[in-house]
This record gives sequence, C-alpha cells and structure tokens, in this order.
Amino acid sequence: MLIALRMLEVEEWLRSTLRASLRASGEYGQRRDLQAPLSAAIIALAGIGTLGLIYRKTRNLRGRRNVARLVSVIAALAIIFLIALRLASLHAMDALLYGPLKLNWVVDLGSSLVVMIAAIQYIRLVRAHP
Repeated sequence: MLIALRMLEVEEWLRSTLRASLRASGEYGQRRDLQAPLSAAIIALAGIGTLGLIYRKTRNLRGRRNVARLVSVIAALAIIFLIALRLASLHAMDALLYGPLKLNWVVDLGSSLVVMIAAIQYIRLVRAHP
C-alpha cells in the first residue's frame, strides 16, 4: 500500500488539493493559523495512538511472527505520521524535517527499511513453521 501511495503520488495530489481549496476560500494567507494546531494534533494523535497500540498489542503478544508484524505496523504508521506532518507543512516543522539532520529522510527511509526487514523476517518464520 505504501508503494502504491508513492507511485500514484497521492501525497502530492493531497497537498495540491488542500492548497487549491485554501486559495479558493481565500484563507491561504492565514494558513499558519490552521497549521500550528493541526501539527500539534497530528503529533498528539500519533503519540497517543502508538502508545495505545503498543500497550494493547504487547500484553498478549506471543511468537516472533507477531512481533515482526507489530514492528511492521508501527513502522508503517510512522510513515503515515510523517506524510501527515508534511501535509500540514508548518514552517517550524519543515525546518526540523528538512533541516541539517534530514529527519524527513531518516524517518521515511528508516521506517521503510524496518517494514522491509520485518516482512522478510515474517516470511522466513512462516516458511520455517508451516
């Protein structure tokens, strides 16, 4: 699904659609008033959601296949969280994401790599124990 999002350029389509909507409504100049609370809500939702998911899923987590699956889900959610932050596009957030540390690349490529490794591990475990 993440590959399809990239290939179809869904993020860029959403960004241009949101910008066009703000321009059409005449609120593009005041977008900063919307971006700050939106970014805060995205961060809060991602944090609370991730903690809740980890708490709920790890209480009875058994087996390495399930661990690989959970790690993959969390990494995929990190990518979705990053996409949401990039769509909100708050200047201070952009400076953090695209600044000298390149957190955008670290989270994007790192999460993609974690999803791939977890998927490979899951396949190996499934093949080993039919």
